[in-house]
Amino acid sequence: MRIPRRLAAFIAVQIAAVALTAVSGSLVEVEAAGQSWAARDLAAVEARGVPATLGAGRLASSVALTRAEFVGLVLRNLEPRFFEGTPVVARGLFRDLPRSHPLAREVTRGWELGLVKGYEGTFWPDRRITRAEAVVILTRALPVKPPLGRYYFTDQASIPGWALVEMARAASAGLIQGYPNGTFRPLASITGAEAAALVRRLLEVLGKAYDLRGVVREYDPAGGILVIRGLQENQDSRVKLASQAGIFRNGTGARRTDIAPLDEANLLLDSSGLATMVDLEYRDAGGKLLSVDAGRRTLRYQDSQGLARSRVLLEGAPVYRQGRPASLDDLEAGDSVYLVLSARNTVRFVEAVRFTHRGYLLSVLPSESRLLISLPGGGMRYLKVSDGAVIVRNGRKVNLASLRAGDYISLYLNEAVGAITYLETTE
Repeated sequence: MRIPRRLAAFIAVQIAAVALTAVSGSLVEVEAAGQSWAARDLAAVEARGVPATLGAGRLASSVALTRAEFVGLVLRNLEPRFFEGTPVVARGLFRDLPRSHPLAREVTRGWELGLVKGYEGTFWPDRRITRAEAVVILTRALPVKPPLGRYYFTDQASIPGWALVEMARAASAGLIQGYPNGTFRPLASITGAEAAALVRRLLEVLGKAYDLRGVVREYDPAGGILVIRGLQENQDSRVKLASQAGIFRNGTGARRTDIAPLDEANLLLDSSGLATMVDLEYRDAGGKLLSVDAGRRTLRYQDSQGLARSRVLLEGAPVYRQGRPASLDDLEAGDSVYLVLSARNTVRFVEAVRFTHRGYLLSVLPSESRLLISLPGGGMRYLKVSDGAVIVRNGRKVNLASLRAGDYISLYLNEAVGAITYLETTE
């Protein structure tokens, strides 16, 4: 769902005062391996860095990870800067982990941080890691031990005794999930996709999933330059996309041209400050405005399914009515409202209109940005559609080409620009 150019133009000015609380190669490999459900997780951990043995698409395959590889994946995402520069000489901690082992550094660092302990002087680095072992390692990575939580899996009787306490802590921290059939499979091995999902869940719990979070204020596709208004510091950051940056939008792979102002953006940055991954979210809603409580900054509206909804407006969020800056007090019951939502479903942008024309759509001319509509009482009229017009079908924004002859439409014709700036239709 793309934000219109017109909105982008005025948001670049208005959002400055607001503090808002194509994946390359790897995506193709992930889908080919049947692991598309984890495409975003895989792209994120690859952007941080993966052990050498997991390169060349192996992470995205269905091959099971070894104990050393899983530890390496966790460490390279927890401490991506630690493995840059001069290699650290690994200690001879375990009898079966020679210094020449490709992941000796990672296992050594894991031991130093208390993530791994081994078995009577051995580590079994090249043995496949089980799901129970992986959960124990992840739980040890938490800086504070969470309380024991409850969990239920149909096969929980097969969880080894040495993993029971850490499983309970992992459940409390929100680290573990089972399979759709209710099993956990504690003794099963882990694929790269499953490992990536577990590591990403750990980073989210630790608040380290991204290096920069904010809202896209400006974007230059030609130069790959993003201006992000930070969620926490309420300041703008200018970030350049890496040449192979992974782009995701609402959880699926996207292109650079899909980035647009008002997107919520979560970025991973490399040591030089380039964005290696951009995870975008854009949610919207709309309907007929029922009431406004300006004091509580609350809107009530009826959605396209006839249900009454209530949403809170973020402090300072831009409000427009009939294409002009407005306040909540300017909105009127009966207005059609288009809302852009935050990740927590609060409102971070409002556009309200009162329709000037209603009728049936007779013809759509996308190449000319024109519509031929019927008029009440008879007659027809060609109307121009502005470049940044908001077009909504069933409460969701669509593009001009998605309109069809026969649609019943309600629109706002902005006489100042001589074009439609807002249009709604339903099935």
